Amino acid sequence: MALTSAALPTAEELYLIRESVLLPFLLTIIDKNVGELQSSLETPLKSLYLAAADRLVADIHKDLVRINRTLRSQNIKIWREEHNENQKDELHYKYRCRGYTHELEVLRQTAKAELRVRLTLYVRQLSKELKKEIH
Repeated sequence: MALTSAALPTAEELYLIRESVLLPFLLTIIDKNVGELQSSLETPLKSLYLAAADRLVADIHKDLVRINRTLRSQNIKIWREEHNENQKDELHYKYRCRGYTHELEVLRQTAKAELRVRLTLYVRQLSKELKKEIH
C-alpha cells in the first residue's frame, strides 16, 4: 500500500527528527572536550572556555527539549535500531509518524560533517551574544 502525502512527515518534522537524533551527539562531543580541557594544564583562559562550553550545552539542551516537546505533541516517536556488523558506518533509527513507521539512516561521516556545522552555528550565536554584552 502506497503512503499518502498526509502519512508522510513534513519537511519541518523531518528536520526536527534529524535534530533530535544528532543533537545528543553534539552534547557528547562538547562533554568530551570539556573533560579534556579540565584535565589539561592550567591556562589563563581555561575558565572562559569552560564557561563557554557550559553555555553551549545549555543552549543545545534548551533546543533539544523544545524539539522533543514538539515531536511529542505531534505524536512522533523515535528510537534507535540495533545494527549488524556490516552496517557499523551508519546510524539507524526508526520513527512513527501518523501511524506509519519510517526509517532514518545517517552515515557516520555525514553525521560528523553535520555536527561540525551545527557546532559552528552554536558557537557563532554565542559569540554574537557575548559581543552584544560587551558593547
